[in-house]
This record gives sequence, C-alpha cells and structure tokens, in this order.
Amino acid sequence: MNTAFLILNMVLGYNKLYFEELESLPEVKYVCNIYGIYDVLVKVECDTIEDIKTFIAEKIRGNPDLQSSLTMLVAESFTVAR
Repeated sequence: MNTAFLILNMVLGYNKLYFEELESLPEVKYVCNIYGIYDVLVKVECDTIEDIKTFIAEKIRGNPDLQSSLTMLVAESFTVAR
C-alpha cells in the first residue's frame, strides 16, 4: 500500500462541502481542516504510486474550487509505541 498526504488550498468557504466529497472516496483515509496557507489535509492510500497519481489527477485537481495543492509521498513510516 502506498500513502500520500495532500494539502489543499480551497476557495474561501468551500472546505466543509469538500469534506463530504472527500470522505466518500475509498482512497481517502483521513481529512481535516487546517490553518495556515493551506486549508485541508488529506491522507490517501492506493495500491500503487500510479494509482495515487491517477486519483489526484481525476478526483482532486478537477475540482474548480481548488486553488492549489501539494502532494507528499510517504517514503517510509513507523509505528510509535506508547
């Protein structure tokens, strides 16, 4: 499984409506509203990196209320023991 984190800059006021759209997509594992230059943080999981690229191109970048996005592919992850 390949993971990517996306940070999205949306048109003002569209964040909450977009959450519902994102939550309905099986590739999306986590969505939250954030403060700063970007508005939304999204965790995406797909079988391959090509699938992630296709998902971003078809499901994310096609949104007319998206102003900009940044994609960060996870190179390696660790489990934190508590």
